[in-house]
Amino acid sequence: MSTLSRTDVRTHLLSDALRRHKVLILVVTLLLTGAVAALASTRAPSYTSTARMLLRPTLGNPFSSDSGSSATQVTIAMQTEAEVVDSSAVATLSNKKLTNHWSPGTGVVVATVLPNTQILQVAYTANSAANAQKGAKAVAAAYLTYRKTRTATTQKSRLDILNKQVKSVKTTLASASKAASASNAPPEASQQVQLYSNQLVTLQTTIGTLEATGADPGSIVSPAALPAQASSLNPLLLILSGALLGLLAGILLAIWREREDDRVRGASDTSVGGIPVLGHLSAGSALAFGAKRRNTESSRREVIQRVRTATLAAAPAPAAVAVADVSDAAKDGGAADVAVELASALRRSGYRVTLVDAGGDGRLERSLGLGATPGLSEALTGQAATPLLVEESGLKVLTGGGDLAGSAELMAGARFGQVITELRQGADYVVVLAAPAATPSGIGVGRATDGLLVVGQDKRSTHDDFADIVTRAGQLDVPILGAVLMPGSRASSTPAASRRGSDSSDGSAVPVSVDAQRPAGSTATSVNAATPGAASVSSASDGEPPVLEPSSSSRGGSTARQ
Repeated sequence: MSTLSRTDVRTHLLSDALRRHKVLILVVTLLLTGAVAALASTRAPSYTSTARMLLRPTLGNPFSSDSGSSATQVTIAMQTEAEVVDSSAVATLSNKKLTNHWSPGTGVVVATVLPNTQILQVAYTANSAANAQKGAKAVAAAYLTYRKTRTATTQKSRLDILNKQVKSVKTTLASASKAASASNAPPEASQQVQLYSNQLVTLQTTIGTLEATGADPGSIVSPAALPAQASSLNPLLLILSGALLGLLAGILLAIWREREDDRVRGASDTSVGGIPVLGHLSAGSALAFGAKRRNTESSRREVIQRVRTATLAAAPAPAAVAVADVSDAAKDGGAADVAVELASALRRSGYRVTLVDAGGDGRLERSLGLGATPGLSEALTGQAATPLLVEESGLKVLTGGGDLAGSAELMAGARFGQVITELRQGADYVVVLAAPAATPSGIGVGRATDGLLVVGQDKRSTHDDFADIVTRAGQLDVPILGAVLMPGSRASSTPAASRRGSDSSDGSAVPVSVDAQRPAGSTATSVNAATPGAASVSSASDGEPPVLEPSSSSRGGSTARQ
């Protein structure tokens, strides 16, 4: 049998997460919405005003005639100019005209270059429309002033250098001219005079060009306007965004929790750990009445009928079927009820059914309302040569006996298989209530039968619990017929009284014996009558079955002891 892990594809993961974690999603949504609303209430509205300037290449600035004429060089120069706007020098100049001072790098001033132009846009953000307009005007004016000052300073510095060079060349030229005019002047003297004369002309030309160079830094082509509305996000829009974000976060958290939740879900799981789910027995309520009660009972009957059909298909008569809770954690999770209901359904279909309690804790007796009688324990230990049965609700029942827990090791041996074989001779189906399937005793009982029916608790048992059973059963070659899910928190969901009412005309328990199937002339063997609370068996021969007679200590305890 192939197994599926807890990471199997969940085809209804989103719908399951939404349905099962509605409260979580709501809480996360409300918390995040509240947090965003609180943040929005503390933020004052902001206004942004913009001014646009057309820059001219000027000496001493990034964008100048020296920066080159290629598109890449111009782009780099303009981006550098944009960075200069948000500088301490421009901030110092503009703050002289502003009441609310700004600092570079705070995001109050943002400069951008319009694509493929020499236009620089300056945006100023303030807490009021008037302050934003005033700030944009001040920053634009301060920036142009800064560029003009840089140009003037650079121009003066260069002129000073050129004038010094002119003065030096003139002095040298005068000396060269005096030397060339002497009677004994060398031939190269006149060449030096010509050289210094050329240098002087070049310097004077450069000075003229520099003095003629304009210092216009640019102009404002689009003055700062008064903002008509706030540039910050609308608080209602922020709150709505927070609600949507909270809803998304809640859904994602719900999906994560649903994926991490390994518990079986009877409403949506069609298989658990690779075991097909035959049905989900919903919890009945004592307060239910009318149509609701009829619907619950009808649903339970349909589940039991599916379990019966699966049993008949997988294990044709004569056969033995074990019913066990999936694990110790799910002990008393409904295996006793499923065993009784399956046995009753098989009996109603016309099959002879024997019900055996191999669970070791008396759950079957409590479920049927039976008292202490000799049973499986005595048959395993040899105190009874043949299993002694009690008839209850039309079923033959082999109880656990006096000390079945102490005989648990014997259920893994050959004697337990012999007992099941003897019971098969007198029945079409032997339904065995076993210890939890995760225990050695439970899986050992499964080995002696033709198939194992595993019972888990909805929303408590896990997929890993069932997968572990599949692994154990595969190692021991134990067929698994399917799984039945019971309510997660429950007492006995099918009271014995109701079962007796539906399966027996008078509700009485009639003692019988497997020896009723013995050949004529055989004799039944008595259980040790000295066992406290045990019943004695009278011998019978020639096909007369021995009658199980309860001891005086167990009389009157239940219908099984009449």
